[in-house]
Amino acid sequence: TLAVGEEVPWHSHTQVFDIFYCIEGRLTIERADVFSGARHETLELAVGDSAKVETGTAHRPFNPGPGRCRFVLIQGVGSYDFLPFKAA
Repeated sequence: TLAVGEEVPWHSHTQVFDIFYCIEGRLTIERADVFSGARHETLELAVGDSAKVETGTAHRPFNPGPGRCRFVLIQGVGSYDFLPFKAA
């Protein structure tokens, strides 16, 4: 659950992908290439929407509001890591 304006900081994973499934509110996921920093299309999820963030893609899920956001996160098989990323 994310409150309005709350986020999961920019990060990436070396072995696992993330699948986000929005179950309440809205979830926005910004994405970027970990090597070049080039931005990918931002994902906007409403209730019932899902999206996959591929391994090695930096991402920042956040709640743009207006209410709280709840989502289910499914991660792929592999060794989990959380590599902080500094977005340009």
